[in-house]
Amino acid sequence: TKDIRQQISRCDLRFPPFAWAGKSQESVDFIRDVLVPDVDKRKTAAELLGHPWLNLEEKTEEAD
Repeated sequence: TKDIRQQISRCDLRFPPFAWAGKSQESVDFIRDVLVPDVDKRKTAAELLGHPWLNLEEKTEEAD
């Protein structure tokens, strides 16, 4: 956990490939969008709330 905290403070989070195994591309994209270190390039909370991954369940319910 100390290593992770140091990575966070340096904005240098890297995940090994197995961490993404079995995860949807939408979830991976969401995490990457959240962890953009440059505040000018990072999406806003409103933009993130509109991310497809957060709306997958809603889309699935609409399809039923």
